[in-house]
Amino acid sequence: MPTVLQISDMHLLAEPGAQLLDTDTAQTLEAVLKQALAQRCPDLLLATGDLAHDCGAPGYERFVRLVRRHYDGPVVALPGNHDLGDALRAVFSAADVTAPAPHCASVAVGHWELLAIDSHRDGEPGGQLDEALLAALRARVAAATGPLLLALHHPLVPVGAPWLDKDCPANGASLLEWLAKQPALRAVVYGHVHQQVERMVGDCAVLGTPSTCFQFAPHSARFALDARPPGWRWLFLDEQGDRLRTQVDRLQ
Repeated sequence: MPTVLQISDMHLLAEPGAQLLDTDTAQTLEAVLKQALAQRCPDLLLATGDLAHDCGAPGYERFVRLVRRHYDGPVVALPGNHDLGDALRAVFSAADVTAPAPHCASVAVGHWELLAIDSHRDGEPGGQLDEALLAALRARVAAATGPLLLALHHPLVPVGAPWLDKDCPANGASLLEWLAKQPALRAVVYGHVHQQVERMVGDCAVLGTPSTCFQFAPHSARFALDARPPGWRWLFLDEQGDRLRTQVDRLQ
């Protein structure tokens, strides 16, 4: 059964030992990688944005070094609102890491297809889905010959935390409504919200994933941290029935 390990919102800093909100984000990412990869080796590692925290190329270089210290398989990484798209793609293209260029990347995982789209704009907290991106996505979905998994950084619809919900793309709800009607699509996975979110829209699972560093308090009106530890999501892709099974694990 093909397996995807999703990690998100690493917020890596340029300097070793530097901390963000009293957290050494490189240290927590390495701890997540060690524990998750001790469970099993995935067919693909998916990183859904905010890889670096406003530091550009040095953060992406740290990401590559940390990941490759523990995992030598395929990696797909997409930018979040703290990322710089050109710097991210430049570092990752030289490191054999797949990133949307610029709108949509497609990667096979068994007979499934992962579509990774870029919902970020440099310097903007909110998600944006322009017409060129939507056209590329529709074309990929129309051409699908097997089950699809869609990944992006921003949630398409609110998660019940007003200070985060303002960052949903303005056309996210209409896109999700269209996606849920596509028979090939099994799930949409995202980051940004630093918490576990799981819902169904029709037959499509819509899944938010914890951060590898600090967590945000669910249903909070304003910025607030949660005591839950760093986490990650496993996606198990059934080869026979085309069903998806998922679970979230956290650091011990």
